[in-house]
Amino acid sequence: MRIKYLSDTDQDYKYLEYYISSGSLGEMSELWLIQAEKENTQFIESLKSSFESHWPRELIEKYTSETYGSVIELPTRYDSIIQYKILSGLVGKIIGSIGSLELEHNGFPKYATLPTGEVNACAIDLPGSSKDFLLFDSQLFNYCHLFSKAFSLCLPLRVQTDEQVQLSVDINEVIDHVNNNKNSCKSKMHDLLYSFCIEGRPGNAKQYLPPTGYITFIDLIRDGMELMIVGHEFGHYFSGHLQSNIKQALTKAEQEGSISKEHLEEHEADYWGAVLSMHALNEKGYDAALAYIGVDLFFSAMILSARFSSLMSGLKDEHFKEKESLTHPSFSSRQIFLRRAILEVEGINIHADHIKNLYLFYDKCIGFLWSELVKANKRVN
Repeated sequence: MRIKYLSDTDQDYKYLEYYISSGSLGEMSELWLIQAEKENTQFIESLKSSFESHWPRELIEKYTSETYGSVIELPTRYDSIIQYKILSGLVGKIIGSIGSLELEHNGFPKYATLPTGEVNACAIDLPGSSKDFLLFDSQLFNYCHLFSKAFSLCLPLRVQTDEQVQLSVDINEVIDHVNNNKNSCKSKMHDLLYSFCIEGRPGNAKQYLPPTGYITFIDLIRDGMELMIVGHEFGHYFSGHLQSNIKQALTKAEQEGSISKEHLEEHEADYWGAVLSMHALNEKGYDAALAYIGVDLFFSAMILSARFSSLMSGLKDEHFKEKESLTHPSFSSRQIFLRRAILEVEGINIHADHIKNLYLFYDKCIGFLWSELVKANKRVN
């Protein structure tokens, strides 16, 4: 198994690699390169060593070739093998949604990952390149995965039969479950938030395997969060081609207040992210409410991390105020705006009550979990 970098042969990726190395996306480009090389080397070595004591060499080579290919193609030397594979899968699902919805577009932008540690993403018009780029921090999808696990463990399981498991939607049961730290749910969420907010790398959180009954729900939340991220960045690229029904929904949601052009562009991108994500999950058999919950929890996860960072800085929780910039509204504003706008979409609006009930329930769960984390912090201090 060897790595082939597209930047060696593709002019657009060559421009991207040069753009990164020049420091245009951040002054830590040399460190990012070292981090990416280290991560990819460790991955290849661990993949080999994990099977060598159990499988014959020919089976190892067959498995790795079928899963990753004998030659692994990466856009640039800053990319992560694992995260780029995850990203490519998500892009495929978003492209599938675009095709099913018959949206006119000029092709999907090129995309890549970066080990910035900022757990962020962006769409850029790259100087010299023939195509736009969507760039994603290599820890971003890791954070989504770890959050989906930690949050899911805060919900008690109701076993109906030997084959079917259901999560409780009784807030009193959730309160009892979290209060007693069952599944070590509070500890795991605290560990994740600390690793993300204080250490800058969510992957530093202690690894664990969740009980099998949670797997389906974890996958649903993670997929919704990750698809929302990719769909949002594509939305920036595509926002000039909004369909009339989407413009009407955004206009109606906007009427209650004045919104700057830059903030409205973020809301438009969120809108596309939600529509494309929900369509992709609907194709997998999820109804509108379940398809929306991962989208909505992405914002809840980011708000939770902002509150945790504020708390760790010594600011009392009651004094917390989420920040916004000239280009980006706060995650709370984005969540509220999208909740209103998404219910104006024909076909989704008929599920409005179910969607509202579900996200309001998870709001209560997040709220109680946060109050417990605040109490724990006060006891420590």
